[in-house]
Amino acid sequence: MLSVTQIHESTTTPTPLEPRQAAGMPPAPWAATLLGHAVLRWSGYPGRSLIGSFRRKEGRRRGGRRFRVRTPDGVELDAWHSPALPGTPRRLPVVMLHGWLEVKECHFRRAWRLNRKGHDVILFDHRAHGRSTGRYATFGVREREDLTAVIDAASQRGYVGDRVITFGYSMGAATVLQHAPDDPRVAGVVAFAPFADLDEAVRSFRRKLAPWIDEQWLLAGFERAIRESGFGFEEASTLRAMQRIRVPVLLVEGTHDANLPPRHHTRKLLAANTHAPVQLLTINGAGHCSLCRRAWPGLNRTVTSFCASLV
Repeated sequence: MLSVTQIHESTTTPTPLEPRQAAGMPPAPWAATLLGHAVLRWSGYPGRSLIGSFRRKEGRRRGGRRFRVRTPDGVELDAWHSPALPGTPRRLPVVMLHGWLEVKECHFRRAWRLNRKGHDVILFDHRAHGRSTGRYATFGVREREDLTAVIDAASQRGYVGDRVITFGYSMGAATVLQHAPDDPRVAGVVAFAPFADLDEAVRSFRRKLAPWIDEQWLLAGFERAIRESGFGFEEASTLRAMQRIRVPVLLVEGTHDANLPPRHHTRKLLAANTHAPVQLLTINGAGHCSLCRRAWPGLNRTVTSFCASLV
């Protein structure tokens, strides 16, 4: 069962955001810092480049083609063009982003559904994921720049025009929302289970996986690990980006999402935007992973209708 809420444009002043760093946070302990570094680099697990080989074979049979994109900081991204089916009405192309620890092939089936509706789809492995290079994930900070580079490269190859739809899941959803305010080519955004802020995501995972761990101890370690990796908690704020979005957004949440509970993430994002039509789709019974893995009644229809409405 699903429910849909439509939020129209408003002139309400956004609620001030809370400070990104808790006052009086203790010095970062070495164990928590090591854990933070491990999370940033877990996406580089062995064998990740082999995942999805069967779907790539099927994708080539459907006319898909691999291409490579070099980012300004020298990372090589592995990208894929999945063309719309011949004879379908031509609609805006979609650039699709996977989540943390995933690879682009995890979302080939959803891309093929959009191909049947007339959308070309571009997918790519995030830095430090799949067959892309890179040392660590930055949870939207560098990834949103990578998304710009991929759109540029796809445009040069004639795969996309001057308007695109961006579509992401989890970390990919946060990335497309962080990217949207600064790229005028974005016509609309679909975001499945995004996080509101990276530090709030760390809190959410602590509550689920290790509630006995002291929150301030953990955040201090992650803060240090993130700084040593060249960015900061405050740079990975989807909430702040959401306040600046001017294009239509479809937010999708699962009521049983224990990784990124809606009350701490999608609901905050929904409340933050007062400049654009934001549609919230709530899937009753869906968890964080099952939101994308299962064929929930009405979900695909809502997504394809939203994408078809954008010009």
